[in-house]
Formats: sequence, C-alpha cells, structure tokens
Amino acid sequence: VYSVAFSPDAERIAFSTYDTKKVVLWDVISKEHNIHELSGHSELILSTAFSHDGSKIVSASIDKTIKIWDTKSLKEIFTINGHTGPVRTAYYSSDDKYILSSSNDSTARLWNAKTHKEIRRFEGHEAIIQSARFNSRNDKIVTSSNDGTVRVWDVKSGRLIQTLIDPSNKKIYYSDACFSPDGENVYASAHDGTIKKWKWETGELNKVYYGHTSRAYSISCTSDGTTLVSSGEKNIIIWNSETGDIIKKLNLHSTTIHGVDISTNDSLSVSGSPDGRVIIWKDLQ
Repeated sequence: VYSVAFSPDAERIAFSTYDTKKVVLWDVISKEHNIHELSGHSELILSTAFSHDGSKIVSASIDKTIKIWDTKSLKEIFTINGHTGPVRTAYYSSDDKYILSSSNDSTARLWNAKTHKEIRRFEGHEAIIQSARFNSRNDKIVTSSNDGTVRVWDVKSGRLIQTLIDPSNKKIYYSDACFSPDGENVYASAHDGTIKKWKWETGELNKVYYGHTSRAYSISCTSDGTTLVSSGEKNIIIWNSETGDIIKKLNLHSTTIHGVDISTNDSLSVSGSPDGRVIIWKDLQ
C-alpha cells in the first residue's frame, strides 16, 4: 500500500497499492467491508484524496496523469494531462473548486476542478516537488522538494512568498509539508528523520522534532492544531505540535510507512505500507 486517505465522514478509505495500479475504495463502516477497485491508471498511483464533499476522489500517478473518480458510480470522470513527469500528489481545495498537484517535473499546478483546465503554474524549485498543499483559506500553498527547500506561494498570483530552509542542512530532501490550521506555521517531514517547524512569514525555523530513525514520509495535523502525525520506517509518531514531545509511537507495520491520514473529527488515523496492510488507529492523544 502506498497512499491512504479518509473520506470526510471517515466511513471510507481510498488507498493505492504497488502491484495493481488501481485506486481501492474500502467501506470500513459497513458490515460487509466492501472493497471496490477503480481501474484506469497505467502506472503506480502515488496519491489518493477525497473531495471535501466526499463525492469524488482524485488520484495522482507515475503515468503523469491526474484522474477524477465518482464515489457513487465508481466510474472515472476525467483524466487531467499536463505534467511532463510523474505526478506525486493531488488535493482538492477545501471548497472543492480547485485541485493542486505536484510533480517530478519540478512544478506544482492549480487546476479548475470543474473544467479540469490548468489555471496556474508554480515554478522555481530545482528538483522534484514531493508534495503541494493548500492552507485552510485556500489563498496560500506550501510545496516540499528534493532541492532542500520548502516554499510558500500565493495562489492568486502564483508568486513565491517565502523559501524555508534548515540552515544546518541545506541539501536535505523534504517528503511532505503542511500548514498548521491557523495558517501561521509550516511543518515538513525530512529525509533525515526530523520534522521541522517554521514561522513561515518570517522564515524562522522554530523547532526541529527528533524521533524517526531514518526518513520521515507523510505528515498530517489535527484540525485543532495540537497534534501532528508522521510516518517513517516501520512506525508512526504522534507529536505534541507545540512542544515537539512524542505522545506515542505506533509500531505494527513491518516496513516503511508511506501514507498516513487523520479523520476530519480527529478521532482516527490510518496508515498504509508496502507490507500490504492498511491499519486504522484510535486514540491519537
């Protein structure tokens, strides 16, 4: 399993697997625990995410495409082409009007979610962009890259606002990044196993969290901003987002955990790994 995502009501999980090139939709609440497979991509799917109204899934693939799926009919709605390299992530804005993608072609792109046309391109990174995400107001995005930087951009103009670095390690790769719910801080997971926190408007690196023994992969923040969840080699770490203290470590996977997500009510998290397991976790505190 590579990527995992909760539906807004936490009744379904969308995930992708290494071997099938399909989006798998799992009804976790129903007694039958039905599993549906959505076929269409020709290569590994690196990212899956639901729209915020739960009606659609967006997937991003090594095949350089983004696909939109209907969660009721389980049919493909549209394929977005445009990136010239593998697409690493794709997410809906909180109002579901836009889709934001990141790619190995060193660009992040903004798409109209209805017309599927490209609106804007965010250019400037010098290597793969591992992830791109909106803030809660959808007026800023944050990108994480293999060029040693995390960058904040203005959505309306496409202008680069801030470049975030760790002065002690300017060549580090960043796997993922997200805004705090209040929009004031940016958190990023790094290949040195750390989680870094910046006050993005000033560019100040406020804190470095230590806990993963090797590369840190995905990162998510609870809606109240108090807790972070990150994935790494064989474990998930739940952090106090303010102090950087480790609340707990979750250790059931047998290998690297690429994907992690938190339910919208902050009560559950889900993880996926190449060990073939999707695990739902309770009690994040």
